Amino acid sequence: MPLARVPYNIVVMQQRYAVYKCIPYRDGSSMAKTIRKSITITARITPEVARLLNNYTRAFRHTKSSAVQSILEQFLDYDNWVVKEIEEGIASAEKGPLIPQEEVFRKLREMSKARRAKQRKRRRKG
Repeated sequence: MPLARVPYNIVVMQQRYAVYKCIPYRDGSSMAKTIRKSITITARITPEVARLLNNYTRAFRHTKSSAVQSILEQFLDYDNWVVKEIEEGIASAEKGPLIPQEEVFRKLREMSKARRAKQRKRRRKG
């Protein structure tokens, strides 16, 4: 049975730049969602990306705005993490001793050889 359509109650709290949208339920309870201050951007996307975005919004029941916000946040969080890790690696390499390339490859070959031997042994048993 579908929920009754009830207009949203907009409540402005004392938190700066936030509006709380109260979503009422039939049983009288409600859920508050934070709506952050936002800006409008325009982007050109290919029809294929538009189709993928439409599929995403339908699957997760998001608006296009909230879907793009979520996707951008995840992408930027990951990208910023990668940049931070690279910068830390470079700083570490500049101030600390490094392992010679030959030693790294020798260790990788040993680990690979041990793993292949273990797989062969498992195949013979199985």
